[in-house]
Amino acid sequence: MQRRQLLRAAAVGAASIGSSAFGWFSTQPAPPSDPRAVGMMDVQIIREMTQTFRRLDNCFGGGHARSAVTNYLASDVLPVLREGRYRDDVRRDLSAAVAELNQLAGWMAYDVGDADSGRRHLQHAMRLCQDVGDDALAGEMLAGMSHQAAFLGSAALATDLARVAKDNAK
Repeated sequence: MQRRQLLRAAAVGAASIGSSAFGWFSTQPAPPSDPRAVGMMDVQIIREMTQTFRRLDNCFGGGHARSAVTNYLASDVLPVLREGRYRDDVRRDLSAAVAELNQLAGWMAYDVGDADSGRRHLQHAMRLCQDVGDDALAGEMLAGMSHQAAFLGSAALATDLARVAKDNAK
């Protein structure tokens, strides 16, 4: 059979079967009605990715992988946090892992001169820590915000944040 005849035969065959039979091939799957179960492996993946991004940051600077970090955070991590279904112990570890990724994103933003984005990431990280009662990690976020405020010339805010960080860390 020649190529044109084969293609014509395939087109006729597909038309006779009907488009609904091939719908699975051309459409996206329907979103699940049940939230995805999140486990400790998901938390470990986020931590490994954070470490990878941190190594890139240490080797090449914050601007190098910043867009990859923010994209990963927005497209992969935050949906798991917001829409996932998990036990309390997983929720605590997941929140801490997401906070650490936000902390890295905050420092990367700060390093490239985007203080507003850096502050938002650190604030989000701090709220996650506070939600799960991780006072030490929340204190670390407050200390980072204090550092950024001092760098931007806001001595009073830097001092207040440093005091709260110290109190939180206890």
